[in-house]
Amino acid sequence: MKRIFIILSIFTTFAFNVNAEKKVFYIHGTFAESASKDHSDEDTHKLGIYKRVFTNTNGMLCWYDSGNKLHDIGLHCYNTYVKPQETNNEVILVAHSMGGSVARTMLDKSANIKGLITAGTANYGSVFFNKLSSGDVWFYLQDMYNKGSNAITVSKVNIANALLPGSSFAASLTERVNKYNSDKDKTLNFLKIGFNNVAVPVFNYYYPCLNEMAQNSTFNNELNAKKINVPYINIYGAEDAWEFVRLLSTQAQLKDVNNIKNIDKTYDEDGVKLLNGSLSVVNFVQGAHDVLYDVMSVVSIVVWKYKSTKELVRQARYNWDGLYKYIQTDMHNEISKYNGSYQYEQRTYKYTILGRTYTTTSYVPVIRENDGMNCDKTVMLPETMAGTGGRIINIRAPHVNHMEMGNHIEMRKIFEKAYSSDEYGQIFNLRK
Repeated sequence: MKRIFIILSIFTTFAFNVNAEKKVFYIHGTFAESASKDHSDEDTHKLGIYKRVFTNTNGMLCWYDSGNKLHDIGLHCYNTYVKPQETNNEVILVAHSMGGSVARTMLDKSANIKGLITAGTANYGSVFFNKLSSGDVWFYLQDMYNKGSNAITVSKVNIANALLPGSSFAASLTERVNKYNSDKDKTLNFLKIGFNNVAVPVFNYYYPCLNEMAQNSTFNNELNAKKINVPYINIYGAEDAWEFVRLLSTQAQLKDVNNIKNIDKTYDEDGVKLLNGSLSVVNFVQGAHDVLYDVMSVVSIVVWKYKSTKELVRQARYNWDGLYKYIQTDMHNEISKYNGSYQYEQRTYKYTILGRTYTTTSYVPVIRENDGMNCDKTVMLPETMAGTGGRIINIRAPHVNHMEMGNHIEMRKIFEKAYSSDEYGQIFNLRK
C-alpha cells in the first residue's frame, strides 16, 4: 500500500507539472480603473494592450479601487485574481505606476509568485505627493498665472502712459489695472486657502494611498527594508524634453493611447506644438514692443516727451522676455523640482588665462532623466536589495513618458525581449 501511495504521489506530481503554466497578472496605477468602468473592455487600458499582444490566453487584468490603502489593495488583488489561479502555476506580476507598489506588497503572499515587472513605479516614493500635501504646488500654479497676467497688465499701463502721458485715459487705465491686480491677489489668496486647506486634505482623505506613495512615507520605508526574492524588471521612463508637457498631452488623449489599435504610436507632440505656439505669440508681442519703441524713438525728434516715455515700452518688453524664458525653460525646471528630478551636482571646471590654468569647483543645476512624473532616482533600486533567488534589473525606456508606458514602441521592445528570451531570467520567458 505504501508503494502504491508513493507511485500515485509521483504520478500526480508529474501530471500537475505537465499542465503547469505561467500566469501573468497586470496591475494598473492610480485612478486607472476609470478607464474601464465595467472592468471588461481591456482594449481601453494600457495594460490591456500587453495582455492582448503578449499573454492573451494566460494573462489577466487586476482591477481595484484607488480609494484604499496599498496593503488593502494588494490583498484584494491577490485574493480576487491571483489566489484562485495560482495553484500549480508560476505567477508573474506586471504593474504600472502605483500598481508596482501594490504588486510589491503581494510578493510575500505566495511562493508561486516567481517574477515582477514594473513600469514607472516610484519605489522611493513620489516627491510630487510631498509637495502636494505641503501646499508647495500652489505656489507653482500661482507663479505660472502671474507671469502671463503681469506681462499683459504692465504692457497696458506702460504703453498708455508712454503714448498719452498725464492723460485722463492713461490715469483711468492705470487705476483699473491696479484694482484688477488687487482683486486678483485677493482671489488667488482665497483659492490658495481653498486648495491647500480643503481640496488637498479631502483628496488625501479619500485616497489614502497617495500619502503612502509620498517620499519617505512609512509604507515606502517598510517596503524598501525588505529584500526582493524574485527576479524584478524595474523600468523607468526617460522622456526627451519638456517631459511634463508631453505627459499632459498623452493624458489628454488617453483613450487613443490606451486603444490596442494604436500600439506603437505616440501622442506626446501636441503639447509641444501648443507650447511652441505660445512661444510664437510671445515672440510676436516682443517684436510689436520693439517696433513701437523704434517708432517712438523717431517721433521723439519732434515730440520731445517721447524721449523719456518710450522707455516705458522697453520696460514692458522685459516682462515678455521673462515670460518667454519661463515658458521655454523655467516652467519645466520648476516642474522637475516637484517630481524630484531637479538637483544640484558638483562639477569641476578648468580654464586657461594667459597660459595659466585655473580650476574651480561649483554646484550646478541638473535635470535627471524622468518620465514627467518620476525620475530615475525615485524609481531605480540597488541590486543589493535582491535577496535569495532575487535579481533586480533596472531598465531605461528612452523617449517614454509616464502615461504612454502601455503603447510606446520602446516599451514593446522591452516586453518582447523579456517574454521571449532568457536575458532577464527564464521565469519571464513565456515560450518555456
